[in-house]
Amino acid sequence: MENRAPQRKLKIVAKTQPLFAPATLKRCSEEEEEHSCTGSSSSVTDHYNEQRNCRLIGVEEGNREHHIMEQKLVLGLRGVGMHAAIESIEKNEFSSSVMKKAKLQAFGLFAKAVEEKSGFGNGNMQFAWLGASKKELTSILQHGFDPSMNKDGSFGHGVYLCPDYFPLGCLNSAMADENGMRHVLYCKVILGKTELVRPDSTQWHPSSQEFDCGVDDLVFPKKYIVWSTNIDTHILPLYIISFTISSLNAHNSFGVQGNTVSQKKPNSPRITFPSLVAELEKFLPPQIMQSITTYVKDHREGKITRLEMIKRLRRLAGDELIIKIVKAQKDMETNTSMGNKTGVRRNT
Repeated sequence: MENRAPQRKLKIVAKTQPLFAPATLKRCSEEEEEHSCTGSSSSVTDHYNEQRNCRLIGVEEGNREHHIMEQKLVLGLRGVGMHAAIESIEKNEFSSSVMKKAKLQAFGLFAKAVEEKSGFGNGNMQFAWLGASKKELTSILQHGFDPSMNKDGSFGHGVYLCPDYFPLGCLNSAMADENGMRHVLYCKVILGKTELVRPDSTQWHPSSQEFDCGVDDLVFPKKYIVWSTNIDTHILPLYIISFTISSLNAHNSFGVQGNTVSQKKPNSPRITFPSLVAELEKFLPPQIMQSITTYVKDHREGKITRLEMIKRLRRLAGDELIIKIVKAQKDMETNTSMGNKTGVRRNT
């Protein structure tokens, strides 16, 4: 009897030991591929804390992702007379932890749920910008969105995003830091069926089960309003872009007033619409030019009025860029006229 007890105890140890070792090794290999696993509990804890705090990976210049994101921001701001110099682009890598993978999967599930409810393909998913300090954006990636970070509040309680084609709208909230650096978050957003939200609204949730998010304009929105009830399920952060901006025009103070372009009207009607469209194509991205071309065509076919076409064009291109093009056209005509008077022939 005394000899059997130790044998029985050894068998128990022999059976229980392998149950934990493979599981521990497998978890380390999945979550910490670039780190070696040790038997020390403090070492594993240190690795876990380090990995949890490492939320972003740098996107190298020359990388295709870097080029795409740089073009989105640079071209979007160039149209209103601003030059953006990209300092860094950091990517939210969802495969870096179990919780990030869960966040990505949950976003996909909500997109499908909104698609089934609203009938919009993929939940009417769009890309959008959010401006804030680097500290605030890093906090979003670590802890989620904080409704109190919205200091505007003119369209209700929620997070205000700017459409992919309108990065200018987020500059006022992307205030320059002590080094002159600004920071914006590029993300995906599930809009579903949107409703019009008026300025000075106190709304904080959809007005009915029919709607999901709000917009400031049903045709060409410059704000996506994601209500407080949906901010952690309907927004997926993708990149943080750090950059500096300077004006292409010494007299242009970026034309930003309350996240909108200053409403100066073109003072010359001499440029034709085909000429204006041709000039706009030099500054604006293809997706915006496609919309502008469609509206010009609709006007020619009598589907929309001239006033409506001009209104839509101004929303897409911005008055600052239109003024710049019209002024350049006027200056060219003046120079041509002066050349003809002095007998100087211009080369064409």
